[in-house]
Amino acid sequence: MYGRIIVGGSVFQMVNMTTNNILRSEGAAIHSSVGQILGAALNIILDPIFIFVFDMGVTGAAVATIVSQAVSALWLVSYYARRKGVIQPLSPRNVRLRPWVFREVMELGFPTLVRQVLGSLSFGILNNAAAVWGDPAIATISVTFRLFLLVLMTLIGLAQGLQPLAGYNFGARRYGRVRRTLRIVFVTAVGIGAGAGLVGFVFATGIMRLFVPQDAEVVRMGTVALRIVSVSLIPVSLSIMFGGVFQALGDGRSALLLAAGQQGVFLIPMILILPRLFGIAGVFAAQPAGFLLAFLVGAWLLKRSLNEMPAEDRADADAEAS
Repeated sequence: MYGRIIVGGSVFQMVNMTTNNILRSEGAAIHSSVGQILGAALNIILDPIFIFVFDMGVTGAAVATIVSQAVSALWLVSYYARRKGVIQPLSPRNVRLRPWVFREVMELGFPTLVRQVLGSLSFGILNNAAAVWGDPAIATISVTFRLFLLVLMTLIGLAQGLQPLAGYNFGARRYGRVRRTLRIVFVTAVGIGAGAGLVGFVFATGIMRLFVPQDAEVVRMGTVALRIVSVSLIPVSLSIMFGGVFQALGDGRSALLLAAGQQGVFLIPMILILPRLFGIAGVFAAQPAGFLLAFLVGAWLLKRSLNEMPAEDRADADAEAS
C-alpha cells in the first residue's frame, strides 16, 4: 500500500523537481528553497499525526509524504501562477514540442540518471562485499554512507548553484566570468572538503559513538571507514564540481563519462578488487578510490574544455574590433 500511494502521488514530486530547477535557473532561489523547506517541515509534522493520531501506520507515512509534496508543489507553482518570472511555463503559448530541445535536455540530464542508477547498484554491491565480515561491517557501511551523504548533498547543492552562473555567462560568451566563477566554486569546494575531512578524521571515533554507542565493533570499524573517507573528500568535492561544470557548459558527454565513472565504471571494479587486497579496509576504501579515479579523469576533461574556451570575452573582443 505504501508503494502504491507513493507512486500514485509521484506527479507532485515530478512537479517539485521540474519547477524547482526552473525557478533556480532564472534566479528565484529563495522561492525555490522555501518550497523545499516547506515540504520537508510539513512532512515531519504530518508523519506522527497520520501514523499515530489517525492510526494509519505505514500507510499514514505515505499519505503524509504525498500531502507534503503536494503543498510544496503548490507553493512552487504559485510563483508562476502570480505571473512572476520570465519563463512562464504555465502558459500554453510557451509550450513548444521541438525535438532538438528534448535532445539537449536528455543529453544533459542523462548523466544524472546514470549516476543515480549506478549509485543504487554499486551501493548494493558494496553491502554484499561488506556482508562477508558480518552485520557490524554492513552497519558501518550504512552509517558511513549517510555521513558521506551529508557532505555530498552540500557539494551537489554548490554544483547546482554553479550551473546557472557558469551556463549563462558561457552562453553570453563572457568567458572571463566563467573562469572566475569556476575559481570561486573550486576554492569553496576544496574548503568544504578540507573542513569536513579534518573534522571526520580527527573526531571519527566520537562521531561513530553518536550513532552506535552500544556497539564497540561498529565504532571500531566505523572509525577506520570514516577516516578513509575523510582523506578523500577534497578530490570528491572537486569531482562533483567537475560534473556540474560539464553540464553548465553543455558538455553532456564529459558529464556522462564522469557520472558513470564515479558510481560505476571505477567504483564497481574497486569494490571487487580492493577487499581481496586489503580486507574490510578495502571495502571502506572502494568508494573513495572510485571518486579519486573519477577526479583524475574529470581534471583531464576539464583542462581540455578550458583549453578550447577562448581566452577573452566575446563582448570585449567585439569592442576592440569596432
